[in-house]
Order: sequence, then structure tokens, then C-alpha cells
Amino acid sequence: MANAKKKRGKILAGDAFEIPLGGNKVGYCRALVREQFGVIFEIYNETGEALKKEDDFSKIALSRKSVAYINEEVPKCDWRFLGNFPVHEKSIQYPPFFYGSSTSSWTVTEPHRADKYFSAKEYTYDDMLRLGYSHLVLWLNDSIIKHVRDNKPLRWESEEVLSNDTVGRGW
Repeated sequence: MANAKKKRGKILAGDAFEIPLGGNKVGYCRALVREQFGVIFEIYNETGEALKKEDDFSKIALSRKSVAYINEEVPKCDWRFLGNFPVHEKSIQYPPFFYGSSTSSWTVTEPHRADKYFSAKEYTYDDMLRLGYSHLVLWLNDSIIKHVRDNKPLRWESEEVLSNDTVGRGW
């Protein structure tokens, strides 16, 4: 099995990856920090051809598209590891995340702050997004690819999935 992909160990802050988008086109992301729920990644706007050398990643001018929790198995198995590029303190800033149910309440969680609670009767899922909160979900590969390649927002597929208090699917 000479061509089998080697499965990586624990993802560390600063680990950068190429996200295959089809053909020779790729997107980029980097792990920012490991939190209680998982690893938060910074996803970039820029796409391009697969890098010939991994260290070329540090030469690309990147701008942040979004910040999201990504299921840790995705980068380990499906994405190309480019190396570890230190995360500067200012890069670790990210929006508060929310979770909950559209039939009861939303919880907003931020590091080093007490959780906030919002009534689902007063605030819809879209209201929470408009307020600047990111949905706390462990996004899978297909959702991230569509987010980068097709510019689809990272949002749950339907309000119905949320109201059932079940695990839903991203785009």
C-alpha cells in the first residue's frame, strides 16, 4: 500500500491544510486553537492550484473567509497537510458560537465569558446569525468544500432539522 494516505495524529494550532475542491483546485485552512468542543479552523477566501511545495503556503497572502469547528477526522484523512505555521495571538480572535433548539432556547458560548441564553420564541436561527454568532457544529468535508468552492454559507440545511433536536446535515 505505497499510495495509501498516512493518517495524521492530533491536530495542533497552526497546522495548515489544502482542501481539495475538484480538479487541481484547492482551498486553504489552518487550525487556530483547540477548545473543549474541538478544533477551531480559520478558512480562507483564496483558492488556487495545489501547491508544489508545502512551504509555499507561507508565501500566499490569505484573507479570512470564516471561522468554524471542523470535524477533526476530515483534515486528517481527506486534506493535504502543509505544515505547522505559528498562529499569532491576534489570529485567535473568533466570533462567539451558538447552539440549541429553535423550539426552546439558544446558548451562546465564548471563551472566558459566562454563557448567554436567548429565547427561541424571540430569536430565530437567522436572527442568531445576523447578531454575529456562528453555529457551533462540527462541519464535515462536503459542507466545507461547498463553502469554499461554491461560496455557500456554513448554515444548517433546514430549520426543521433544528426543531427536531436531532443531528442535522450541513449544506
